[in-house]
Amino acid sequence: MRGPGSPHAVLCFCEATVQDYMARSEFTLALEMLVQQYQDAILRYCHCHVLDPEVAREVAQEVFLAAFEGMPRFRGHASMKTWLYSIALKKCLEVRRNSARREALTSEHQRLIAQRVHCDPPAQPEETCRQARQRQLVWQALRRLRGQERELVVLRFLEDLTYDEMAQILKVSKRTVERRLPLAQAKFHQAYERCQRHGCRPC
Repeated sequence: MRGPGSPHAVLCFCEATVQDYMARSEFTLALEMLVQQYQDAILRYCHCHVLDPEVAREVAQEVFLAAFEGMPRFRGHASMKTWLYSIALKKCLEVRRNSARREALTSEHQRLIAQRVHCDPPAQPEETCRQARQRQLVWQALRRLRGQERELVVLRFLEDLTYDEMAQILKVSKRTVERRLPLAQAKFHQAYERCQRHGCRPC
């Protein structure tokens, strides 16, 4: 049951508040609300795409700047959430096409996955090593996927978006998402298993 304090209710409140601000041309207040609600999610999403924490922060800033500049033209054709992710996808693809901004990938890329692991009491060294190895395997597997395959896996399993939201962001039909996601997921698992056998050195 979705109560008044549930994540869904919070998102609905944010959506309504932002659209109210925009209707009154109070775009700065609208941007502040969007940043407050989505900053971490957009940063995480950009990090998954560009695989570089510094570049991801720059791209996330560009996403919110583009959203601010686009507010006067926003016509409610999508939710604020999918609109932001659509902007983020466009910005990330621009960065990926720019080889000068996609230099050497480093082990720092695993930080995003680390943030997704639940914070339990301090683990034993063996458990810490196991978790670090698993995060590294996930990153290596993601890097072996093609752009669209990685996009589907990230949106569904890291960002936890619905099929409808994914379809709006990727500008395809929901049926297309339903057809392509299992294939992308299967390729991810295959890549993960290959990395497990060959591609990741133990601690």
